[in-house]
Amino acid sequence: MRKIDLHGYHPDTVRDSNLILDIVRQAWEMAEDSVVIVHGHGRARAARRPFSNSNTGYLGLVVRGILRHDERLRQWMYAKVDVSHDGSTTVRLRKNDQPIRTEFDLAWPESDFRS
Repeated sequence: MRKIDLHGYHPDTVRDSNLILDIVRQAWEMAEDSVVIVHGHGRARAARRPFSNSNTGYLGLVVRGILRHDERLRQWMYAKVDVSHDGSTTVRLRKNDQPIRTEFDLAWPESDFRS
């Protein structure tokens, strides 16, 4: 199982790029059985939560929406994703008996926020 942390990415960047597609594809190419996408729980602000019926913030909703609705992902992952943790989403991957990579290629979009 690999973990990818999306802290620092704006939800629009994640939505408008192929970042989630690349993460899932590359994890499958490494023959991982699952990948955990860490997006945070979205509760750091003092304001009332706009997503009171969800267990995550806006970035998490964007990530989960892509995982649920992008048909291109179906070749590498199972349809059901684990959303039991507030700050991350776990994606179970289909079996790959012939891995072609050992590490993630981190040629992804530049993060939007810096600390």
